[in-house]
Amino acid sequence: MSQLSQSEALQNFLQAMLTRYSQPKQPHSKEFCKRLLVDIFKLLDDADDYDVLIQVGEEPNVKEFHAHSVILRARCPYFRRGLSKEWACRLDNKIVFRKTNISPAVFSVILRYIYGGNIDLEHVHPEDIFDLLLAADELAIDEIFEYLQRYLIDHNVRWLYQNFVLVHQTAFEHSDFKELQHFTSKIIKRSPAIVFKADDFYMLEETLLLELLENNEIRLDEVDIWDRILRWAIAQTDAPSEELIDWSEDDFVAVEAKLLQILKKIRFHQMTASEFFNNVVPFKQLLPSYLFNDLLRYFMVHGSKPNYGLDGPRRGETESILTDSKHLAVVASWIDKKDIKGCGWVPYGASENPYEFKLLARGSRDGFPCSVMIDRCKGRGETVILLKIGHSNQIIGGYNPIGWDECVNTWGYSTQSFVFSLVDNENSRVLASRVNDPKCAVRTNGKDTLQFGAGDLVFMYAYDKAGIVTCSRNSYDHNVLGSIGPVKVDDYELFLVSTKQHEDVEQI
Repeated sequence: MSQLSQSEALQNFLQAMLTRYSQPKQPHSKEFCKRLLVDIFKLLDDADDYDVLIQVGEEPNVKEFHAHSVILRARCPYFRRGLSKEWACRLDNKIVFRKTNISPAVFSVILRYIYGGNIDLEHVHPEDIFDLLLAADELAIDEIFEYLQRYLIDHNVRWLYQNFVLVHQTAFEHSDFKELQHFTSKIIKRSPAIVFKADDFYMLEETLLLELLENNEIRLDEVDIWDRILRWAIAQTDAPSEELIDWSEDDFVAVEAKLLQILKKIRFHQMTASEFFNNVVPFKQLLPSYLFNDLLRYFMVHGSKPNYGLDGPRRGETESILTDSKHLAVVASWIDKKDIKGCGWVPYGASENPYEFKLLARGSRDGFPCSVMIDRCKGRGETVILLKIGHSNQIIGGYNPIGWDECVNTWGYSTQSFVFSLVDNENSRVLASRVNDPKCAVRTNGKDTLQFGAGDLVFMYAYDKAGIVTCSRNSYDHNVLGSIGPVKVDDYELFLVSTKQHEDVEQI
């Protein structure tokens, strides 16, 4: 009998092992299988009988790997085809294979998986893990697709955020990247601000950008959205920078063309006058004259209404139907006393809000009796209530830092409580009124009345599926209603206030 080659002997050995393990398990078979994997893995580190030479990478990052064709064929469909007689290239009785589009670092992980069935990603950079997923797709090693995607989502979510556009576009170019497709689609729907903050936002396709701008849940101030879109448009052209002094007439024309469809989706009238002056006016040449003049009149003429871009404010990541994340960020600023820490105070932006406002009750959904609110917030601490005044866009409310169940039929003591107006009847100002008599801060009878101070804001159930409110300044600094009342309350919302925790990707 002629002597078998090393390759043929190894192939026969592997075939025998496969036959062995297709039979019912014998005692200690698991331990034996583990030993088998260890022995085969040693062939990779001590491959003196290799018959495949694989050159991986591009100059100057090129590395040569040694492997065994029988193992590559058995473990990888790509190599089963690539090492066939029709495709293989031989040199000095070795098969020479070149893979220039995979980095040596990534290929090393793949080769160790092929030989040992194990992947250790603990010290692998997330960019290499993403490239590993692409390489596994090319090499048809589909059994590790889901694992690599879940590992990225569970352990490298920040990298996915920073490179969101690349990840999203790549995921939908590969039908088997289901986990990443689901992940990025959820972000676009629920947390679109992540897309705007991505390092590669400038790579976003215009169709997806237009879709994003339709979303009311973007948790960014409109001025920040405008700033990012402006940078996106500049990146699509040859305009040298954001310094207008460096722009030519052709640069203005090119950027204006990129913004043509997008300007209709930006809610300029949701900016403050100072934001419009500082961030939009310098780029007025990019806006159609009719739009710029309309906005100029809106910001300069008290009481005027815009004729274009009439979409309401973006709520951001808030459950409120009465207000938006920008106004809730103002309430958060009052909670942190930013308004009394110095002149010219600047409230939190929507994306800077350190508090979560969790909806506990809503009048139109849960009913108006105050007992509903007391029951919902029992033992849960600080709350904010919003009251929508009937036949107006005015919203008033109050912050109770001690909880309503602590002041049933007794006065609750607090030096931190305040009442406020978010929008007055002319849509022009916000106002916080702080407690000046802490002994009479908050109180409820537990049934049909909630009150801040000795009459400063008294909310009562009117027994007709609505409520009424009166305001008479006593224990707080100002009257936030502008009158004594009573006036009808169309709806209310009660929120639990808590410090935000680190964002959990599973909640996206």
